[in-house]
Amino acid sequence: MHTAIRLFGAGLAAIALTLGTAATAYAQGAPPQVVDPKVIGNAVDANKARAALEWDGKFVQITAEVTDISTAFSPSVSFSKVTGQAFDLIQIVCYPAEESALIPFTKGQKATVRGVVEVGYMGVIKLNDCVKA
Repeated sequence: MHTAIRLFGAGLAAIALTLGTAATAYAQGAPPQVVDPKVIGNAVDANKARAALEWDGKFVQITAEVTDISTAFSPSVSFSKVTGQAFDLIQIVCYPAEESALIPFTKGQKATVRGVVEVGYMGVIKLNDCVKA
């Protein structure tokens, strides 16, 4: 379910902005849904389109092992091995607002993060506005 907000300016075209109800709850300080990353990972592995309908825009908290910390394109922390299968290409990538948010993370250690889900391309599940919990 989405809430649409329309903004009108004098002489300007209407601008439509759609916010997911979960993103709105996140903005209002509501607690995240605590979820095992394997639940989201397996959903994406089974059917990406269905997983996007189910998970996109939800404010969640996960705990998983950090497999990469990068500043290459934008600051990010990656969590692989999120389906429980021996060989999996699905990963969850945490995108914090600022590069300094990467400092508390250590590769190989478990970390708990929260953010807003966006099922991306090629097996990447994004957690936008991600913070360490």
